[in-house]
Amino acid sequence: MKKLILVFVLMMILCLAGCNKNTPYIGENGNWWIKDTDLGVPATGPQGEQGIQGEQGIQGEQGIQGEPGIQGEQGIQGKPGEQGIQGEQGIQGEQGIQGEQGIQGEQGIQGPQGDTPFIGENGNWWIGDVDTGVLADSSVDNRVMSDGLSFIIKSVNGKAGMIVSDYEGTSLDVVIPNYVGNVPVIGISNDAFYNSSIKSISFSKNIIYLENEVFYGCDELTKVDFNGCKIDTIPNRAFYDCISLSSITLPETVTKLGDYAFEYCPLYNINLNNITYFGDYCLNGACLNYIYLTKNVEFVGYEAFEDIYTYTEFEVLPSTWDENIAGTDDMYSVVTTNAYIDGDFIYSIKDGNARIHKYLGNEKRITLPTKINDYKVVEVGYGFNSKNESLLDDLYDVLGDINVYNLLDEVVIPSTVTRIECSAFLCTYGTLVYVPKSVEKMSAYNGVTDSSYSNNYFVFESDTYPTIYNGFLDTDNVLEVEEYDRYKEIRTAKGINYNDLVYDEENKLYYKKELLSYSVFAYMGFSDPDLVIPSSYNLMPIKTIESYAIGNYELESITISSGITKIKQYGITNIEAKYIYIPKSVDIINAYGICDSDFDYYLIEANEKPAEWDTYWNDNSSDDVIYGINKSTNVYNDFLYKVENNTIALIKYLGSSSTIKIPRSINGLTVKTIKEDFYQGSGTRYIYIPKEVEVIEDYALENSSYSYLYIYSEVSEKPEKWNTYWYYNTYYGSSSSYSYKYWDQKLDY
Repeated sequence: MKKLILVFVLMMILCLAGCNKNTPYIGENGNWWIKDTDLGVPATGPQGEQGIQGEQGIQGEQGIQGEPGIQGEQGIQGKPGEQGIQGEQGIQGEQGIQGEQGIQGEQGIQGPQGDTPFIGENGNWWIGDVDTGVLADSSVDNRVMSDGLSFIIKSVNGKAGMIVSDYEGTSLDVVIPNYVGNVPVIGISNDAFYNSSIKSISFSKNIIYLENEVFYGCDELTKVDFNGCKIDTIPNRAFYDCISLSSITLPETVTKLGDYAFEYCPLYNINLNNITYFGDYCLNGACLNYIYLTKNVEFVGYEAFEDIYTYTEFEVLPSTWDENIAGTDDMYSVVTTNAYIDGDFIYSIKDGNARIHKYLGNEKRITLPTKINDYKVVEVGYGFNSKNESLLDDLYDVLGDINVYNLLDEVVIPSTVTRIECSAFLCTYGTLVYVPKSVEKMSAYNGVTDSSYSNNYFVFESDTYPTIYNGFLDTDNVLEVEEYDRYKEIRTAKGINYNDLVYDEENKLYYKKELLSYSVFAYMGFSDPDLVIPSSYNLMPIKTIESYAIGNYELESITISSGITKIKQYGITNIEAKYIYIPKSVDIINAYGICDSDFDYYLIEANEKPAEWDTYWNDNSSDDVIYGINKSTNVYNDFLYKVENNTIALIKYLGSSSTIKIPRSINGLTVKTIKEDFYQGSGTRYIYIPKEVEVIEDYALENSSYSYLYIYSEVSEKPEKWNTYWYYNTYYGSSSSYSYKYWDQKLDY
């Protein structure tokens, strides 16, 4: 009853409080006061009871009073008479005996000390464990509240405050205030930001709950700042379909993710250590590398982590969990039990041995241990260096960074390992895996998918492959894959001693030691646009490009330095690039030395095909091979040119810019001619042609798309030596379609 009265009084205080700074003081009645309001809370505890007073002693008898002295006669008047002699004072009686003092009673027990007010985490004055509801300073919020927020008053769990009910503002970066006046903002209601275009949200620090679907469909939301609030649940569909939200830091107080809470959010960074309840589909579509579930997790719903590699400490999944917590796709839906974290590794225990599943450290080049916690490491387990292909594509769309596909650059497997499980290495780029002779079995589904999303390289110590199987070891969950050696689709090498490999970090190249030189063994880059193969390393020459050394479709160009002498069969494969430059020093190219590739141009320094190049050195006869090109003297800022009659003729544009500015001169010689097939493409939108250009051959500028090409020229009209079809749209088969030509322009370069 007293608490109800106190709450009523404090609510009255909240209504009366009108200033921002209300400092409590002790009133004359001993209670705490704020301004003119008695809070009714004593500043000191009650006084202890007074002890029992002792009995009063017996009073002594009064002494006998003496007789008064004889009064002197009065003198004659006229002159004052002398004062008579004063009589003697009577004898004073003896003082009575004082009674003994009574025994003093014991001091009463001191009452408890009164509570001193303090400012709580919510900014209110507190007395003991009572929130007075009075703000110590409601002005403390350095953020600027966003316009367009609507509020309603609501009570949640006995606490009254403001609830954000709607947002109709124009700002894309929304700030929810800590207080409206002196009233705390404690929540956000259902659908408050439904399908909004906001990009960021900053919470009130006083928010204690969210309703369902608060940010449903906010497809441009990228940043969420919880501002230290104390919510415990991310409710159903709270961030459903926020397709741009790739990272979020939850308050440590959050323990529950509701159904569909983050479904279709491409999250690659989220803290889940305190979560004990995972609702249905709550992280379906997240781009997480893995999920690790401790024994503190109480519930996991249906497909909560669809297609995410999942590990748990439980030996048997609890009955409260759904059977399909990771989905139903055989490649990704396996849940590994009896898993633990030790240092930088997630591992599981099986038959008294360890299987390594994930590396959690920061190094990019690692050697796996032979033991973990005294368990012998015998297997590289499910999901070790893997990611889900479709989820990675979603994340790439959000971040625009090809590096999301890379986890580790190099993994050296120890000789204690006897098998490599399905999907240990899948859907990642740029990892070299060294496989020792001890490995007896290996899944076909490693390092390659149906779309060949891999730039990994498997290097085998043995001269023969281990037994290649389809599906998972020791389970009935067998994948239905085509019955052929899938390693033909990826890069492999056999009979290699790891100690013979040297890594060139600058160029992302592995070299293999030969007797007096190096050979190019493997290029492991995947995000660099241009590859230059050097002619020496550590003062030793590089002579040969080995089979499967270079395979990366992201490259723009390949330049082979002078000094390289040989390209072996399949040395350069699966390349789609603008051009490759081959110097005169390359006198041997084996059959299909360059294959399954699509170069716009082969720039060959030799004046004709060397005799030792196999007839099928290049398997794509449609590629444009140009002989007699020296890259150091015939290429200038992506313009391939040659000298004719002491002037420059442009042969090819090798770049990919949306704007091409034809140079006025190169090395002091005037650019006068643009040759046939100089530009063929769809990415360029603007071409600038200076007045020095006198000749443009037919089909020199070919636009292969339905997008317009804008051509600006300094001359006032088409010169006579510009051929009829100097511009041509191959998409429509016309010399006039989809182009705008502007004459008499001034080009300031």
